[in-house]
Amino acid sequence: MQLKKLKIIYNLQIFKISVILLVSMIGYYFFEFYIRENNPSLHFWCIQISNDFNFGPFNRVSLPIHCDEGPYRLSSQSLEQFFSKNNPYQTRPLYVFLIYALSNLIDFFTFYNLTEYQNFRFSIIVLQILIMTPIIYLFISLLNIKFKSFKDFFIIVLLIGIPGIRWNIFFPSAGNLTLLFFLIVLNLIVKKEKFKNDKKSIYLLLSVLSLAHLSSIVYGLIIELVDLFNTKKINLLNRILDLGILVIFPLIYRFIVHLSPYEFYDWHTGVYSQFSWIIYELQNGTFFNFETLNTHIITYIEITSNYLGYFFILLSYFFALLLLLKYKKKEIPIKVKYAFFINLIIFIFWGLQGLYESFRFTNYSIGYFLFIAIFILLVESFEKDIYLITAIFFYILSVGYIEPYNEALNYPQLNYLTFLSSFLFFVFISKEIRLDKESLSYES
Repeated sequence: MQLKKLKIIYNLQIFKISVILLVSMIGYYFFEFYIRENNPSLHFWCIQISNDFNFGPFNRVSLPIHCDEGPYRLSSQSLEQFFSKNNPYQTRPLYVFLIYALSNLIDFFTFYNLTEYQNFRFSIIVLQILIMTPIIYLFISLLNIKFKSFKDFFIIVLLIGIPGIRWNIFFPSAGNLTLLFFLIVLNLIVKKEKFKNDKKSIYLLLSVLSLAHLSSIVYGLIIELVDLFNTKKINLLNRILDLGILVIFPLIYRFIVHLSPYEFYDWHTGVYSQFSWIIYELQNGTFFNFETLNTHIITYIEITSNYLGYFFILLSYFFALLLLLKYKKKEIPIKVKYAFFINLIIFIFWGLQGLYESFRFTNYSIGYFLFIAIFILLVESFEKDIYLITAIFFYILSVGYIEPYNEALNYPQLNYLTFLSSFLFFVFISKEIRLDKESLSYES
């Protein structure tokens, strides 16, 4: 009876997640492409906006066309295309396979005769929904959200609305997986008993997911590092076995390719020397001159400063909330501290890659940290205050579509939504200070 009740609760939660996700996706889509009305003549980084896309029975649909579409579309059509040197994503066989599998399922079950390209675009959206579902589930678990009030639903809408996350829903990009990895690790670290019991299972999961995005291995190494700090025991054999679990699936994949008639080609290493620059420098005996390393660090710091400048308002909100906690003599939640530690390692990791083309790599660390940390403070420190919720919501809406990529700006773009957000945030801060003073005067 108890098992049946738990199953009903779980199914109900999945249903709620699905409804919130679909409603939020549709809402943000209409806001981005019909209310804000992005001009299709604008040049976006790696993006074109089409306002006359035909999608099944719907005509003249507005949709972003991403430059990654070509490689993902071709590589999901055949093994020959997948193992072509023109395919940048041979390191993501699981992700490409899911596109292939979903395309075939949609083709089999769809009554409407979709073109091959329409089928591909639809499979991408379905895949992004499949990635977003566990992201929401992990976020709910992290913050113990019970869906007992409208505020709980609104907070999930904020999560889905994180600019980089909501944009990726309509792209073939695997970028949302990095948020999934972050939430997996953060959930595991903050739940002590789960950490002890499920560490090896999480390693196995991250090993499988590395076939969709290799950065999952780094998140696994962070778990090992936290465990080392907590236990202060090296246990060399156990550590080696754990790391063996973490890399088992990438090694199996490479071994299978080695036995096959195909040849593996790491496009990012071959074209950009991604991380492999360290090996080349060591082989040439020039690593300890630090010239290449200094170049990477200087460029990375420059991009990071632009990013922080562009999201200055969000950064100001975060520090204002920390100052408010100090004023109220409250502790910073341990989840925020762990989130900072995880993303500090991720920030360093992306800084060493040697590829510094865009702002997304700092977004995977600093961006996710700022948003998730503010959400944690919202729920755990400020009791889901409606003024703070709406201030963050209007800030999220104020960020123009692909604006950081498009303009490479180092300062925030101001619009009426920005001012509305700032006003509501000021109201929230004023209210909290006033209530704290009233509480102190009542106690005295």
